[in-house]
Amino acid sequence: MGSQKKLPPIVAEADLVLSFGQAVKAFRALAPKRMETLRVLRETGPQTIYALAKRLKRNYSNVFTDIGALRKLGLVEKDTEGLVMVPWAAVEIRFPIEGERKGKR
Repeated sequence: MGSQKKLPPIVAEADLVLSFGQAVKAFRALAPKRMETLRVLRETGPQTIYALAKRLKRNYSNVFTDIGALRKLGLVEKDTEGLVMVPWAAVEIRFPIEGERKGKR
């Protein structure tokens, strides 16, 4: 039996941090097609939902629905011209195991 080395935690600076309740919703909402939508939108920049649907080769109404769900989570934003975008390079989801307790150990 060999000893296992403990790996250091992965630490990345996040642009957006989701709370536990938001994280639960995010995990439900982040189906593979929505993850692909986020990735493509981040890589290609602000655009209309129609242009995004064409780029993804998906039905407009499905992409519209996905963008709405992603906007509710704060993962996608709309600019003043109505273009959708992913302004975040990284998103962090935190799961606090314990609530903060004052004076208790």
